[in-house]
Amino acid sequence: MKKVSISSLIAAGLLATTAQAEITANVALSTDYMYRGISQTDSTPALSGGFDYSHESGFYAGLWASNVDSAFYSGANIEIDTYFGYGGGNENWAYDVGFLRYFYPGSNFSDNNFNEVYGSLSRDFGVASVTAGLAVSDDFYGVGNSEYYTLGVDIPVGDYSVAVGYGAQDMDKAQNYDHYTLGISGEIESAALGWDLTWYGSDSDAETFATDNLTDGRVVFTLSKSL
Repeated sequence: MKKVSISSLIAAGLLATTAQAEITANVALSTDYMYRGISQTDSTPALSGGFDYSHESGFYAGLWASNVDSAFYSGANIEIDTYFGYGGGNENWAYDVGFLRYFYPGSNFSDNNFNEVYGSLSRDFGVASVTAGLAVSDDFYGVGNSEYYTLGVDIPVGDYSVAVGYGAQDMDKAQNYDHYTLGISGEIESAALGWDLTWYGSDSDAETFATDNLTDGRVVFTLSKSL
């Protein structure tokens, strides 16, 4: 999923089990938009934002959008994601399942638009939390069936959080590849802003699926605000 990471979806699901129904908004500015180890904005900044609805039952739904590189997406310069799902758990365990639709209005290649079903399970060990996830599509960007496996570890360090992630993208009709992340995040309390600094890297097989300049390792900085 592009906007909402597996771990943040789990957090939203847990929030929904302990609070009344609510609608929230978010906006973010990033030096790049990375999706599964591949730049979606051709190494240029991205402005993104969306709305989320969460219910005390655990149900949630949302909409999110970001600019993308029109050359990479055959004429589309914006991505719109819609999703809904259900999350829950307790103080130690959390789960999340949902459906996601990727839409690229204006694209000359209709197969850019596709659906995914996703699920994840998280365990909080106190010193760190571990999340494993799986997303499945029957027509991933027009290359057939796809399975995307993720494993992430979040470690609280004082007022910050250190995150390590691994993702494996498997496809029937394209080159499979792996990618990795290492980041740190925190909050600027005086401005009520969140910040994130993350390094992204991919194996050499990612270049076959995209191109080397889009999959080269890089550091991305993001400022975000919840409304």
